[in-house]
Amino acid sequence: MPKRYVPKLSRDEMERRRLAAIDDLKALDDKSSDITQQDIARKYNVNQSTVSRWKKTLDESSAEGLKRSNPPGAEPRLNEKDLKRLENILLDGARAYGFETDLWTGPRIAHVIEKEFGVTYHETYVPQLLRDRLGFSYQKPERVPRERDEEKREQWLKTTWKEVKKGRSKKDG
Repeated sequence: MPKRYVPKLSRDEMERRRLAAIDDLKALDDKSSDITQQDIARKYNVNQSTVSRWKKTLDESSAEGLKRSNPPGAEPRLNEKDLKRLENILLDGARAYGFETDLWTGPRIAHVIEKEFGVTYHETYVPQLLRDRLGFSYQKPERVPRERDEEKREQWLKTTWKEVKKGRSKKDG
């Protein structure tokens, strides 16, 4: 899978840089100016082809063309308020929501989203939604046997395990 380009500047910072370059881009048309696209590229730390694209946009649609536009695509189906509410539901745990176990799965979360917000997401998309919009990541649950007695386990670790460790020599590994 190819690596995704992640810009070092925010969308607002990139827009400020484009708008700051307008006077320099206009100077390219001025015969008395000795500025070149390479000079502008160095000044704004961009590739010369970027300067060429900026210049073409400026010529075709004025400074408005260099302003930031909204990203393409549909509006998110869950707004920020809904996402915050979903985050709180998930952090409270699956049992608090009424499931038998405290394990959140894609189908469970998709069910919660549909029930709470009236929005349908495919269960295989839910992990991507949680990662991209909430910053959550996949967490593998720790398997703990139902029969495990914590008190007996702690006692065994304090007594028997210490004896086992003492009895091992460095040669034994």
